[in-house]
Amino acid sequence: MFALIRRDGRVGWVDVRSADLGPGEVRISPRLVGICRTDLEVASGERPVTEPRILGHEFVGEVTEVGLEAKNCAVGDSVAVDPTIACGKCRHCCDGWSNACEDRKFLGVDCDGALAESVVVPARNVWVMPLGMEDARAVMLAPVAACMAVLRAPIDPDDNGLISGSGWLTELSRQVLATHGIDCVDRLDDVADRDATYDFAIDTEGTSE
Repeated sequence: MFALIRRDGRVGWVDVRSADLGPGEVRISPRLVGICRTDLEVASGERPVTEPRILGHEFVGEVTEVGLEAKNCAVGDSVAVDPTIACGKCRHCCDGWSNACEDRKFLGVDCDGALAESVVVPARNVWVMPLGMEDARAVMLAPVAACMAVLRAPIDPDDNGLISGSGWLTELSRQVLATHGIDCVDRLDDVADRDATYDFAIDTEGTSE
């Protein structure tokens, strides 16, 4: 199969062998793959990875093969994938906190990703999309899920908030809040009065500044 690979310090399309399918895994043929800052950092070498590495982690596709122990999807299903793969064995995974896995791997960074003719992932990371959902919407599953973490904070719809950032994650976070009735949120860069007070603040950049 052909895949977009970083190898020997360069990125290009290479004909490689497809990954083997384990009993608890599924094989997916990607239809649409998003490209975010993580992918660009891997491609440029800013984020070091073990080479060769197939890029890509935000994607939607069709299940083409199902392992013997994979029960949550079937061949032909349209699916999106959680790109963070938990080990399933550490203390956090065993306690039901796989999001805090001590040995988690990320598609396209720690293991081969989705910019390929096929990709193999654990069945537990697969989410079947509703019939009729457009690929352009389904491919946003991972970033939308990440942004929805703001809803775990004790924010009241009447609160005034501040959000730091200028990228699409910033705007997506604002949309998530607005969808839940929290629409009084200013962007930090737009605030002229530096003495203004707010009920909550959200950082979408993750920088020391």
